[in-house]
Amino acid sequence: MRTRSFFAVLTLAALAALVFAFGLEYIGGLEPCPLCIFQRIAMFGVLAVSAAGWLHNPGAIGHRVYAGLAMLAGAVGAAIAARHVWLLHLPPDQVPACGP
Repeated sequence: MRTRSFFAVLTLAALAALVFAFGLEYIGGLEPCPLCIFQRIAMFGVLAVSAAGWLHNPGAIGHRVYAGLAMLAGAVGAAIAARHVWLLHLPPDQVPACGP
């Protein structure tokens, strides 16, 4: 896949995820918890890096740099999501006071 196409698809996917999250908040009436907000920040990181890669249209080395940065932001978001799921599946007596 060409560099510009790759980052265009990644940008649109990140944008779709954020639109869905904000839609659940503002249309669905769901209040985001702090972990949800941190996941959104990580997704904004993916969006920003992929949009920069899309507009810049770098060469082979630049493609790897932008893809690596986007992957790092995505990995941070995935780690936050894993923590979130872990907290949600704790037994009621083990949920910390600051939990969901």
